[in-house]
Amino acid sequence: MIRRVVAPAVATTCLALLAAAPSAIGAQLPSRSFPVIPMRAATGGGGFKGTLALGSFRVRRQGLVAVGHLTGTLRDRRYPSSQRIDLTGFALPVAVAAVPNAPDCARLAVGFGAEAVTLFGLRAHFPAGTLVLRPHSGSPAPYHELLCGTSQAVAAQAPQPAVVHLLNAIRLLFG
Repeated sequence: MIRRVVAPAVATTCLALLAAAPSAIGAQLPSRSFPVIPMRAATGGGGFKGTLALGSFRVRRQGLVAVGHLTGTLRDRRYPSSQRIDLTGFALPVAVAAVPNAPDCARLAVGFGAEAVTLFGLRAHFPAGTLVLRPHSGSPAPYHELLCGTSQAVAAQAPQPAVVHLLNAIRLLFG
């Protein structure tokens, strides 16, 4: 009974924050962008080293995914020189959870699943990793509230489309 009452209340609060965020923060947007994630992958004869600039979160058949722009260098003994990689629309599966034992609710763990993909004709294996989102000094107040709302929505098992909207709102706050 409590879950039925709490989940809609949390979702309503989060959606209200989402609607208010763009107008409430206006000129207060921080100068830095959403985290760019360092990425490494192993290939049969070398590896990839680069970054993933997150562009959006989406719901796909297999669940939540992070989609972004992957750039970097692939070095493998099967090629005579290193290969520059520049892929838009690169997607990795993600799982979102509140950070256990965090000092407050404004901590969100975005776990990236291990994935094997083809880069420049070679099979590359990206290991699993975690990105922890948290407010920093100078973060606008809506960022703290949006992280708390998203953590609570995830804990209340909100539907995946609602979680995706909240994650994209967090990304846009720093975009």
